[in-house]
Amino acid sequence: MAELADRSFYVGIDVGGTFTDCVLVDSNGHSTVEKTFTTPEDPSVGVLNGLEKLSSKVALPFEDFLRRVQRIVHGTTITTNAVLTGSGAKTGFITTKGFRDILLMRRGIREDQFNSKCNPPPPLVPRNRTFTVAERTDYDGREIAPLDSEGAKEAIRELRKFGVESIAVSFLFSFLNPQHELQVAELLDEEFPDAYVSLSTQVLPQLRAYERHSTTVLNAYVGPILARYLGRLTDRLKTAGFAGRLLIMQSNGGVMAPETAARFACRTLLSGPAGGPVAAIFYGERA
Repeated sequence: MAELADRSFYVGIDVGGTFTDCVLVDSNGHSTVEKTFTTPEDPSVGVLNGLEKLSSKVALPFEDFLRRVQRIVHGTTITTNAVLTGSGAKTGFITTKGFRDILLMRRGIREDQFNSKCNPPPPLVPRNRTFTVAERTDYDGREIAPLDSEGAKEAIRELRKFGVESIAVSFLFSFLNPQHELQVAELLDEEFPDAYVSLSTQVLPQLRAYERHSTTVLNAYVGPILARYLGRLTDRLKTAGFAGRLLIMQSNGGVMAPETAARFACRTLLSGPAGGPVAAIFYGERA
């Protein structure tokens, strides 16, 4: 494939639990594939190994090859594996006073419907790291009770004592009025600036308290892990000479910038499999 040497390239990469798969497409539509082992201790190493193999296939020095790469689209199982293995960040949760157990109650659906002793899966945030704060917004987004700032500060300090790395904040009806969550975010910036913060009004601003709470907690649980990985990956790529666009696959089959992915990490869950239907539709339409 030496004839590709004067062309620009586009790369697709999917990091799985065992293999890192790479697809190279040149500016004329010619493609080639490569596979390398995933490096679990730091998957960015496996990504660079895969890119080096692709550069060998087009008979270009690695730095010259990376300068010609216009775009890398990256699917990853980083967040999926963190959830499956229970290796996410130590997370705390702050919610509305009187509603501490929404995460534990879930939707009340049991896997074994007629077994009253069937235990639900353990929550990502245990009850002792769930704190409540007095505040209330009604179903029209009107403030009924102001945020108890002192209570919020106390909750933040207690979570800091627990040694959490990440904090999720989700209040009732906050998707209609985000002010109380934004106030807590300001307090977190003052009291716990190193924490990874997830607000439900930014992660999933929509109806249904359990879905919003649980998604926000999930984002907080996997966010620090993905943010660290993307930081290492972008640094490695920049050092190696890559100046193109890096895009991260979303679970809806779309893509987003690394900065967005680091902030909304829950959007990458199952992002690898999501690429399959998108590709199938594309090639089906061409056929």
